[in-house]
This record gives sequence, structure tokens and C-alpha cells, in this order.
Amino acid sequence: MAKSKKKRRGGRPKSNRPLIDTGTPELMARRLAISPRDASLATAPLDALKARGAEAISDEAYSAACYFAALRKLVFGKAHPQALDLTAAGRGGMPEEMDTAGAERKYRDACNYVRGQSRLAFEALENLVVHEQWPQWMFAGRGKRDPAQRNFEVGAAALLAWYRGRV
Repeated sequence: MAKSKKKRRGGRPKSNRPLIDTGTPELMARRLAISPRDASLATAPLDALKARGAEAISDEAYSAACYFAALRKLVFGKAHPQALDLTAAGRGGMPEEMDTAGAERKYRDACNYVRGQSRLAFEALENLVVHEQWPQWMFAGRGKRDPAQRNFEVGAAALLAWYRGRV
């Protein structure tokens, strides 16, 4: 008599999962609260401001802030290196032939220009643009402006003035 073998299949049972996991309903609601027009832009504070429209930050000010962040990345490397890409932290993840001396001059010039307006404005700008720290005023309702929001607006206006004249 031949013994019949049963096949056992281990592992997870098959499921009908979506190709893209959008997260829990709570997470989706939070992303939409941060960035009402486009929830995919809710990952960085600068992008979330851009998604809120021109009343939060203009297209040109957004470009100036992105340029400022890129200059800083060329000079100092990534502010937040990925765990799998630690070698890119020292060189900024950019090609070696980039003009780092010119980028450093421009970055220092931009920093000095914004600091000339206000030290607090520079700190608010750098925290939001470079270090991607979420400010509390982004989550407050409409009404009185927070002093930190005013500092960011002064810093962004100074950076935009520098960007228009230098780039």
C-alpha cells in the first residue's frame, strides 16, 4: 500500500490587498488635515505649505526655499541621511564635480542676508526648510498669527529677495 502524502502549505493566507497602502483612515484624515489639496504633499512642512496655496507660500518663495535647501545640502550633506545611504551623508548625495565652493559662497551669502533681517527669522526658516521641523502654527486655526509664523514669513521674504537678486 502506498502512503498518501498531504501537502501542507505554510505562510500567510492569500488576501486581496491593494497595491498601494494608503494607511489607516486616521492617517489619511491627518494627511488631508495637513495638506487639504493633495495628501501626498503632507510629508514635509515646506511641501505642505505649498499645497495650501499662494496664501501660505508663493511659487517663487517655494522655489527660493528649495534652492536654499539644495545649497545647504551641497555644503553640509543631507540633513537626514537614510540608513541605507550613509555614504551619501558626507558628499550630499550629489556628483563630485559640483561646484561646492560656489555653493558654499551662495549659501553663506543667503544665510547672512536672512540673518540681517532677524536671527529669529533665520532660525524659523532653517528649521522648516532644512531640518523639516513641523511648526505648531501650521496646525493652529485661522485667526491671530503666531510670532513664530511671522518670523518664518519675514525669513521667507528675505530669502526671496536674496533669491531674486542673486540667482
